[in-house]
Amino acid sequence: MATVYVLAFVLVIAACGNQPAKLQKGLEMGSYTAPDGQSRAFIWKPEGSSAFAATNSQSYQVWLQYSKSDTQPSLVLEADETDGVFVVWRGPSELEICYGPAHIYRYDNFFDRADQQSQLYRVEILLRHVSSLSDCK
Repeated sequence: MATVYVLAFVLVIAACGNQPAKLQKGLEMGSYTAPDGQSRAFIWKPEGSSAFAATNSQSYQVWLQYSKSDTQPSLVLEADETDGVFVVWRGPSELEICYGPAHIYRYDNFFDRADQQSQLYRVEILLRHVSSLSDCK
Protein backbone atom coordinates (compact mmCIF):
# COMPACT_ATOMS: atom_id res chain seq x y z
CA MET A 1 0.00 0.00 0.00
CA ALA A 2 2.87 2.39 0.79
CA THR A 3 4.22 1.84 -2.73
CA VAL A 4 0.94 3.11 -4.19
CA TYR A 5 1.16 6.32 -2.13
CA VAL A 6 4.79 6.89 -3.12
CA LEU A 7 3.95 6.33 -6.79
CA ALA A 8 0.97 8.70 -6.59
CA PHE A 9 3.16 11.36 -4.92
CA VAL A 10 5.83 11.03 -7.63
CA LEU A 11 3.21 11.37 -10.37
CA VAL A 12 1.74 14.50 -8.78
CA ILE A 13 5.19 16.08 -8.47
CA ALA A 14 6.05 15.18 -12.08
CA ALA A 15 2.77 16.63 -13.35
CA CYS A 16 3.34 19.88 -11.45
CA GLY A 17 6.77 20.25 -13.00
CA ASN A 18 5.37 20.11 -16.52
CA GLN A 19 2.96 23.01 -16.10
CA PRO A 20 3.59 25.96 -18.43
CA ALA A 21 5.09 28.99 -16.75
CA LYS A 22 2.88 32.01 -16.16
CA LEU A 23 4.12 35.53 -16.64
CA GLN A 24 4.12 37.11 -13.20
CA LYS A 25 4.31 40.75 -12.13
CA GLY A 26 7.52 42.40 -13.13
CA LEU A 27 9.25 44.75 -15.53
CA GLU A 28 9.99 44.27 -19.22
CA MET A 29 13.67 45.06 -19.74
CA GLY A 30 13.63 44.89 -23.53
CA SER A 31 11.60 43.60 -26.47
CA TYR A 32 13.10 42.24 -29.69
CA THR A 33 11.00 41.42 -32.76
CA ALA A 34 12.19 38.62 -35.04
CA PRO A 35 13.42 39.73 -38.48
CA ASP A 36 10.36 38.11 -40.09
CA GLY A 37 8.00 39.81 -37.61
CA GLN A 38 6.39 36.50 -36.61
CA SER A 39 7.53 36.50 -32.99
CA ARG A 40 9.12 38.62 -30.35
CA ALA A 41 11.49 37.84 -27.53
CA PHE A 42 11.45 39.88 -24.38
CA ILE A 43 13.55 40.02 -21.24
CA TRP A 44 11.48 40.03 -18.07
CA LYS A 45 12.62 40.96 -14.59
CA PRO A 46 10.01 39.42 -12.25
CA GLU A 47 9.17 41.06 -8.96
CA GLY A 48 10.68 39.26 -5.99
CA SER A 49 8.23 36.52 -5.11
CA SER A 50 10.38 34.66 -2.65
CA ALA A 51 9.84 34.90 1.08
CA PHE A 52 13.63 35.07 1.28
CA ALA A 53 13.99 37.87 -1.27
CA ALA A 54 16.71 39.54 0.79
CA THR A 55 18.98 36.52 0.38
CA ASN A 56 18.12 35.59 -3.22
CA SER A 57 19.49 37.36 -6.27
CA GLN A 58 17.22 38.91 -8.88
CA SER A 59 16.12 36.49 -11.55
CA TYR A 60 15.89 37.31 -15.26
CA GLN A 61 13.67 35.56 -17.76
CA VAL A 62 13.49 35.38 -21.54
CA TRP A 63 10.05 34.82 -23.04
CA LEU A 64 8.99 34.20 -26.65
CA GLN A 65 5.60 35.12 -28.06
CA TYR A 66 4.20 34.11 -31.44
CA SER A 67 2.69 37.18 -33.12
CA LYS A 68 0.15 35.39 -35.33
CA SER A 69 -2.05 34.25 -32.45
CA ASP A 70 -3.18 35.33 -29.01
CA THR A 71 -1.33 32.53 -27.25
CA GLN A 72 0.46 33.26 -24.03
CA PRO A 73 4.21 33.80 -24.24
CA SER A 74 6.49 30.89 -23.38
CA LEU A 75 9.31 31.03 -20.87
CA VAL A 76 12.48 29.82 -22.59
CA LEU A 77 15.16 30.85 -20.09
CA GLU A 78 15.32 31.71 -16.41
CA ALA A 79 18.52 32.61 -14.59
CA ASP A 80 19.66 34.20 -11.38
CA GLU A 81 22.98 35.10 -9.76
CA THR A 82 23.61 37.24 -12.84
CA ASP A 83 23.73 40.85 -13.97
CA GLY A 84 21.20 40.08 -16.71
CA VAL A 85 21.04 38.60 -20.18
CA PHE A 86 21.36 39.96 -23.70
CA VAL A 87 19.14 38.83 -26.59
CA VAL A 88 19.82 39.13 -30.32
CA TRP A 89 18.12 37.60 -33.37
CA ARG A 90 20.69 35.89 -35.63
CA GLY A 91 18.02 35.27 -38.29
CA PRO A 92 14.26 34.82 -38.52
CA SER A 93 14.39 31.46 -36.77
CA GLU A 94 17.48 31.73 -34.59
CA LEU A 95 17.61 33.57 -31.27
CA GLU A 96 20.82 33.93 -29.28
CA ILE A 97 20.78 34.53 -25.54
CA CYS A 98 24.10 35.79 -24.25
CA TYR A 99 24.93 35.72 -20.55
CA GLY A 100 27.84 36.20 -18.19
CA PRO A 101 28.23 34.40 -14.89
CA ALA A 102 24.81 32.98 -14.02
CA HIS A 103 22.86 30.11 -12.55
CA ILE A 104 20.54 28.95 -15.33
CA TYR A 105 17.81 26.73 -13.99
CA ARG A 106 15.41 26.71 -16.91
CA TYR A 107 16.25 26.61 -20.62
CA ASP A 108 14.42 25.43 -23.72
CA ASN A 109 16.49 25.14 -26.88
CA PHE A 110 13.55 25.61 -29.24
CA PHE A 111 10.17 27.30 -29.49
CA ASP A 112 7.40 25.76 -31.64
CA ARG A 113 4.01 27.11 -32.65
CA ALA A 114 1.51 26.16 -35.33
CA ASP A 115 -0.67 28.68 -37.10
CA GLN A 116 -4.29 28.20 -38.19
CA GLN A 117 -3.17 26.49 -41.40
CA SER A 118 -1.12 24.00 -39.32
CA GLN A 119 2.15 25.49 -40.53
CA LEU A 120 4.91 24.87 -38.00
CA TYR A 121 6.89 27.89 -36.83
CA ARG A 122 10.11 27.05 -35.00
CA VAL A 123 12.80 29.18 -33.39
CA GLU A 124 16.08 27.64 -32.33
CA ILE A 125 17.42 29.17 -29.12
CA LEU A 126 21.16 29.25 -28.65
CA LEU A 127 23.07 30.10 -25.47
CA ARG A 128 26.36 31.98 -25.53
CA HIS A 129 28.38 32.21 -22.34
CA VAL A 130 30.91 35.03 -21.92
CA SER A 131 33.09 36.04 -19.00
CA SER A 132 31.22 39.33 -18.50
CA LEU A 133 27.81 40.54 -19.68
CA SER A 134 29.52 43.53 -21.31
CA ASP A 135 31.14 41.06 -23.76
CA CYS A 136 27.71 40.26 -25.24
CA LYS A 137 27.35 43.53 -27.13
